Amino acid sequence: MIFFEPQSRDRNIFPHDPFKALVAPRPIGWISTVSAAGELNLAPYSCFNVFSSQPPIVGFSSEGDKDSSKDIDGRDSGRRLVLGRVVGIYVDERFVRKGRVDSAAMRPIARGGYDEYNVVEQVFSMPRPA
Repeated sequence: MIFFEPQSRDRNIFPHDPFKALVAPRPIGWISTVSAAGELNLAPYSCFNVFSSQPPIVGFSSEGDKDSSKDIDGRDSGRRLVLGRVVGIYVDERFVRKGRVDSAAMRPIARGGYDEYNVVEQVFSMPRPA
């Protein structure tokens, strides 16, 4: 078993930061924004997830100078966590079965670690404890 603190990992063991590879698979969120000048932007983010279902809130993290995080308030992004309320969702009716979205049929692509990606092709059910 290897333990390490992310900021002081042994670079002989981990020459590439394993943090994102260990939180996998990560969903890829398509974030759409509108700049102050009215320009539209659509960008994929793998540091993305759902934060709340009522109200529907998603979040994404941006590292570096990217349009999506600048569009939020017009400033340079640096590193920040952005939360936003979902105002619309598109669902292809081919993936709706018995009133539920069939995620295996959608075959979503998720980000693994480094330059690796995963395709979800199989799902299983697990009841929540009461």
